[in-house]
Amino acid sequence: MNQKKNNLPAINLEHGKLPPQAIDLEDAVLGGILLESRSIHKVSTILLPESFYKDEHQKIFQAMMDMYNQNIQIDLLTVPEQLRKNEVLDEVGGIAYITQLSGRVASAAHIEQHAMIVQQKYIQRKLIAICSEVQEKAFDDSIDVQELIDFAQDEVHSIVKKSITKFARTIGEIGYEVIQDLQELGKKERKYSGIISTYKQLDKITGGWQDSDLILLAARPSMGKTAF
Repeated sequence: MNQKKNNLPAINLEHGKLPPQAIDLEDAVLGGILLESRSIHKVSTILLPESFYKDEHQKIFQAMMDMYNQNIQIDLLTVPEQLRKNEVLDEVGGIAYITQLSGRVASAAHIEQHAMIVQQKYIQRKLIAICSEVQEKAFDDSIDVQELIDFAQDEVHSIVKKSITKFARTIGEIGYEVIQDLQELGKKERKYSGIISTYKQLDKITGGWQDSDLILLAARPSMGKTAF
């Protein structure tokens, strides 16, 4: 039996096998974003809309990314509105389904790990689709063997390249998250998550020295670096 999914070539589902998928984790990723809109920063460099197995999830994530790129707040009210604007609200199950997604998780904890697994399943599906296409072409005597080898290499290389690019993050993206975290820590009164120094204002901003921090102190000569 052949099945078209995610705009990939038909995947041969012999012996009743389904394509690799992680629907529960797809739910967790989308639900986590609905609960904590800032968490989309963590998954936007990992996932594409087509990374999701369910068509409904692809459309919902696309709407979220549209909002993210336009700096629109993501929540239970704005996402259905964006889906309505994209003319796909009914196709994804309406407002009721969006509400269900938000109720399937308690927080956005571990959302990056969940997104990584969703992306891995997508890559597996693409590899299966490519293998199926290579197998089909291999039975065609009119196709040159070297051309077939080049095709297979190019397709696999394309997956590897996209995966590396997607998991890479720019300094701007990371810097934005660091600034957001520092701002949140700065709002807290005497709540520290790291080792407290003797500089109260600095501790208020940083939350104390954190594990795995690499701290670089830079200033012009005679500005007090050594004393600090």
